[in-house]
Order: sequence, then structure tokens, then C-alpha cells
Amino acid sequence: MFPATDWPTLKESKPLVGVVQMTSTSDKEANFVQIASLVEKASKRGAQMVFLPENSDYIPESSKQSIEMSESLDGDLMGRYRKLASQFDVWLFVGGFHRRTAETELTHRTFNSHVVIDSAGEIRSIYNKLHLFDINNPTTTTTSTTITTATSSTNVSTSPAATDATASTSNASTTTTIATSINETVNASAVKSNLGASSTCSNLKSSKNANIPTSSTIPTFVESNLVMAGREICPPVVTPYANVGLAICYDLRFSDLSTALRRMGAHVLTYPSAFTVPTGMAHWEVLLRSRAIESQCYVLAPAQAGRHNNKRSSYGHAMIIDPWGTILAQCSANQSDVCFAEIDLDLVKKVRGLLPSFEHRREDLYGNFSAASPCEYDEQVVYKFGHVSISSSCVFYRTRHSFAFVNISPVLPGHVLVSSLRVAARLTDLTKPEVADLFSAVQDVSRVVENVYAASSLTIAMQDGEQAGQTVKHAHVHILPRRTGDFSRNDDVYEKLERHDKEEARKKRTEAEMSEEAARLRRAMVELSAKHNSLVN
Repeated sequence: MFPATDWPTLKESKPLVGVVQMTSTSDKEANFVQIASLVEKASKRGAQMVFLPENSDYIPESSKQSIEMSESLDGDLMGRYRKLASQFDVWLFVGGFHRRTAETELTHRTFNSHVVIDSAGEIRSIYNKLHLFDINNPTTTTTSTTITTATSSTNVSTSPAATDATASTSNASTTTTIATSINETVNASAVKSNLGASSTCSNLKSSKNANIPTSSTIPTFVESNLVMAGREICPPVVTPYANVGLAICYDLRFSDLSTALRRMGAHVLTYPSAFTVPTGMAHWEVLLRSRAIESQCYVLAPAQAGRHNNKRSSYGHAMIIDPWGTILAQCSANQSDVCFAEIDLDLVKKVRGLLPSFEHRREDLYGNFSAASPCEYDEQVVYKFGHVSISSSCVFYRTRHSFAFVNISPVLPGHVLVSSLRVAARLTDLTKPEVADLFSAVQDVSRVVENVYAASSLTIAMQDGEQAGQTVKHAHVHILPRRTGDFSRNDDVYEKLERHDKEEARKKRTEAEMSEEAARLRRAMVELSAKHNSLVN
């Protein structure tokens, strides 16, 4: 569902999260027993949110098994996950669930779904993986890779001036260390430590000697043969502790998604994964830290680890990273375990205040990579619509650049308007990001209005300039739900639309009437958009 506020009132000032590392197999029951044990461990430690990796339900041994073993949200396994969340009073993020739908019977494919269950056992959000891992290397051979690591999970505190070496610490809170690390200065000795005995270029590897694997060592896996790609970004999940942006594994390589989720109000990003060993060794940590640094969010990365069957192994190293890019905690390579850290929203605010990079983005040049980002309607009391003031009680949807409101003099029941937040007279006066956001909002509002007013079609119109019938000099779009017979001649709608706000005798609605309709549409926007973003994907 949509974020209610940017900075929610928290149940806990610094809630504890548990990030799971496990080794799934094709034995669903054994996997569940493993999960139940790890969730219980996290609960006893005091975690309020627990995050499971991709494929936590099972890792199949064949394509046929992948489909045959899948379940719907109404199946037994999801029911047991829900009971688990309720039993241990935690929010449970099932990071990768083979979700069977009606489409599965036709396509022989499932969705790779990230399912969020609250502490009462209710499903709160479902994200379907957007980017599918389609790597087809015909020369691939199965290889065995051994990684030497510590044998237990560790809590790590790595300041900006320190190296990336894992430093084992006690289980005491690292929050104070992390907060002070932001103010540390990278000095010459730290740079020297990072580069080796000398900081000259001769000691650095040249690109021709870089340890880049050949095609024969990258596993072949065409995920789209078995999985349907998601169709929309899922808005961050509002929890009592933070707004959590959802992604899965290969999504980690696409920074536009993390930017969009930050735009949509995320404080935490989670990347449940089953990274391959070769790519994990090279890219896992650097990608996770990059996503944290650029989005200025906590990054939680539950992971599959070790050998699942004769054909497949995963890298492991589940970890938690703060908005400064500091690794707070991580698990070793092949252990089933849980690592823990606190989520401190004051630290998120501090980092964003120190480096306000999102205020410096040049979206006028490279566009706005985020979807229309739902915001709090009542963030401002009055909205300007040209020379007219619109009360926030009449607004039912707002994004970064646009807002939607009910009509004082509707042509038809459900006739609403979507306008840019910035007062701009013409469509050509808007920036490209504003235009993209406006029409993305129009799509969202259209979907809901058609449903609420039981319409079969929509008239979507824009009067762009005085000769086109515009009376309020502010770029806006009319959305009118249509039914059979609502006009004797279909095109009469355009004549009515041109005259509806010019007829003095036409009755205007009261603010109370408009507020009542807006409240109904607000509820519908949350309910129907959340359903579309999750279940329909």
C-alpha cells in the first residue's frame, strides 16, 4: 500500500531487523522447518521484522518441478508462513515465493513474488520480480567453487575511512559507532591502507588482468522460461517501523528501481537473493553498498547460501548496510543463520541532510526514473489550481509533481481532474519529468475511477489553451467515467465539457459534498492500486 507519511510515528525508536541466510533444497518441508527455526531465533533476539531470501520456499531440481511444486497465495505453505508471523509477532518478508496464478495454467510459468506478511498474519503487499535473470551461455560447464570464510555470522562496523575487511564485533549495538562514522575524515593513511603499501597506480591491477570470469564459468539460467516478469513497481510497504521498498535478486543491478523506490518514500530497500558464486564474489557487496549510498536507504540482503543440489550453489553473505554504505552485519558464506541490526531513521535523515543528492538530480536532462510516487494528500492545506484554491480535503491522490481532485461542477458522476502541482498554463510549459508524472497519475486515477463508478469506458481530455476551451490557466486533464446511454449522442460530452464551468446557473457542489467523494476515492486509490500493483502483476 502507499506510504502514509515520509517519516512515520514508530512503535520502536530503533527497531531491530533480522536478515536470514539459508540453504533451500527441493524439500519444501525441510525448508519450512529451517525457516521456522530462524524466525524463532530472530524473535527471541527481539527482531520486529524478519527477511527471508529468494526461493525460500524451495529450489527445484528441474523445470518441471519448478511449476509442479508452486502454490497460490491460498495454498498451505503461505498459510503456514502467515501463522509463523503471527505466532512470533513479527513482520515476515517472504523474499521469493513461486506464486501460482490462473496464468500459470496457460503459460506454465509462475511469478517470483516477494510477499509481505504483518505481525497479525495478514498479507500486506506482493511484489513480482521485474528483472529476470536470462543468462544463456552455451559453453557453460558446472563448476565447483570453494570460498574460505569465517564460520559464523558477524556484526560489522566499517567507517568510510576503513577498509572493506570484515571486522568481527560483539553482539552489542553498533548504532553509536555508525552514527559517528559519518563525521570521520578519510585521511592519507587510510587511503594508503586501502591501496596497499603505496598509492601509486603501478600497484593496482590493470583491466586486462582483472579477474573477469569467462562465459564457461557463469551459470546458464533463463529465468523467463519459468517466471513471468512483474509489470509495475510496488510502492514501499508502510510498516510501524519504516517504509520498505521491495525488490528481488537480479533487480539489484538496476539502480533506476532503487531511485524510484526512494522517490516513493522508502527508508529501507530489501534485496532477497540467490546470487551465483562467480557473480557474488565479484559484485554482491559492491552492488549492495552502491544501492545504499545512492538511495540513502538501509539495504537488507537476505541470501541463499551453499549447495542446493548437484547443479546449483549460491554465494551467501547475507548482510545489512546503512545509508552511508557501512556494513553493519553479515553472515558467513555457507551457514544458515540470522544477522541483526537496528534501523535508525534519524540516521537516514542525517545522511540525506549531509548529502542532499536527490535535490541535485538533473531530471531536466535525463528524465525522472521513478513512477508516479504517491505522497501524503494533506501535506499542504491548500492546493493552487490556476487562480483557484483547492482544499486538501478535496484532493484524493498526490504524486511528486501532480495531484488529483474532485470537480465542483462535474459533467458526469465521477468526473475528476488531474493537474500538475506547479502552476503552468500549458502542457508545453511543463518539464518532461512533470509530463511523465502527470500522465502516469492519470493512468492510476483512471483505473480507480472506472472501477468505483462502474463505468465501461472513459473520456480523457485536455483543453490546452483558451481556444481549446481552457478557463483555468493551469495544465490539467479531465477524466470522465462513461456508460452506455449517458449522452444521446456520444460526442455531446465534448460540448458539455466546454460549457460546464461557464454556465452561471449551473449548481456548484458544496465543499462537504466534494470532501465526501474525495474520501471515498482516497480509500479506493489505496485499496485498488495496491491490489493492482501486487496481485495483478
